Amino acid sequence: MAKVSSFTKKESPKVALKVSKSGMEFESLMCKIDVASFSRMMSKSNLPTPEVREIVQVFKELKG
Repeated sequence: MAKVSSFTKKESPKVALKVSKSGMEFESLMCKIDVASFSRMMSKSNLPTPEVREIVQVFKELKG
């Protein structure tokens, strides 16, 4: 979890903010779901496609 916290606070608060604005708790999601599920969930959100791609990419990188 520390890795996620440092990401959301230091590297890109903008992306973390987009995720939280979409009604999801980024840190808890990191532990609970895989990349494919996250990607499907984000594609159903009301965010623009480029933002969804960016967030999913960040999620993939953080999941390792």
